[in-house]
Amino acid sequence: MTKYIYRAVRSSALDTYAENGMTLSFDPELFNGVLTIEAPDEDTADKIRMTFTDIRMWQKDEEE
Repeated sequence: MTKYIYRAVRSSALDTYAENGMTLSFDPELFNGVLTIEAPDEDTADKIRMTFTDIRMWQKDEEE
């Protein structure tokens, strides 16, 4: 299987927080995150991501 690695998109994540009435309890400049999905192809990786996260918050960084 291929590993698909995504990095958090700060502006999208912060917008999602605000839309849901949430606030950060830390400096937004520190906001970061990495999501790794193992899947047979990128389409399947996207479908897996959609089941547990808002995919607008992530951009593809690399593939292994």
